[in-house]
Amino acid sequence: MSILPSDISGLALWLKADALSLNNNDPVASWTDSSGLANDATQATGSKQPLYKTNIVNGKPVVRFDVTDDVLGATLDSSIPTDFTTIIVIWPNTIFNYTIYLGGQPDPSDDPWTFGPVIHGSGSGTIYAGIDSANRIDTGGGYYTAQAWQILTLRKSGAASGNLSLWINGGNLKQNTGLTSGAPTGDKMYFAPGADVDVAEIIVYYSALSTLDRQRIEWYLAEKYAISGPTNPDGGSIPVFIHLSGQMRTS
Repeated sequence: MSILPSDISGLALWLKADALSLNNNDPVASWTDSSGLANDATQATGSKQPLYKTNIVNGKPVVRFDVTDDVLGATLDSSIPTDFTTIIVIWPNTIFNYTIYLGGQPDPSDDPWTFGPVIHGSGSGTIYAGIDSANRIDTGGGYYTAQAWQILTLRKSGAASGNLSLWINGGNLKQNTGLTSGAPTGDKMYFAPGADVDVAEIIVYYSALSTLDRQRIEWYLAEKYAISGPTNPDGGSIPVFIHLSGQMRTS
């Protein structure tokens, strides 16, 4: 059995759609933080609240953000440190330039690099991930795709001369080892403003996870949502029949 995100120290935020007690198509005004720190992600404006959708990925629910202005925001209990790890599980319905999945501001038309860490995509399938526009990873085109479940893991380690690392589904590592800035700005995080995306889970650590701990969390997510790619560092695999049934996104 996989370990849980709460079994690893440094957990700062844990949003999982299956922690919500809602009905299908209910608006999500508050996404409960399961870290125990009460860093709930909220949205007071009804027209900007994403929807709760049941039985979407491997029998589990998601939070669905529209392509216009749906967004949730959280104020964490302390400023984001120099070392951090963010992990998100997403199904982009479409991909387009400045698709913001994490970070940025509440308005999708604003500069996505105002608050970090940031993960955003482009219409070419490029992921830009990092602290600011000068300290980020540029994966190049074709790194991720629409209409597929993906686990994106961003890790920052070290000070101003530290490293950024990005994985998709536990592999295809991209790095930037020449950073000039050490830490993101502030204690705010925004999620999927106008991104046209389903989000199943978001996990943030105020630490740079070790390789073993990162792989354990990616395996926990892969096993939970039947996403292929990550391997179990402690042994085991996803049954094929679960994997095939888990890749479908329904309305």
